[in-house]
Amino acid sequence: MNPIEFRHVGLVVKDLELMKEFYISLGFSPYIELNEEGKFIENVIGLKDVKITTIKFKISDVPVLELIKYNQPPLIETPDQTIPNKLGWSHLALTIKNFDEFQSNLENYGGSIDRVPMVSDCGKFKVIYCSDPEGNILEIVEKI
Repeated sequence: MNPIEFRHVGLVVKDLELMKEFYISLGFSPYIELNEEGKFIENVIGLKDVKITTIKFKISDVPVLELIKYNQPPLIETPDQTIPNKLGWSHLALTIKNFDEFQSNLENYGGSIDRVPMVSDCGKFKVIYCSDPEGNILEIVEKI
């Protein structure tokens, strides 16, 4: 059996620049931005005449996230992205060092928090679900 290596998670977004700035504000580092079109990407994705812009991000030199903006065909929006038990991506989990600093930064860049952080049953972690500017769920974990 071939070993499996993590590559990245892809997230389709409406506003690429807003989301780029948001994830940079959280500490993600963009390392490549591409405009992609043609037969290769059409065959990979399975759509005709596809034109996308992608930005790939790293954390500590490890590729982790790819934001994808569909320029053609148009984006199809699904119902409420904030529901955690929907089919598809549930959440992106991040470990942080300081919750108060994170919360301020998150809100300054258009994210939102509508819950109170909870302390894990073992008493070692503070955990909260919150949202990026487009409503995608982030799980934030701080070791206490």
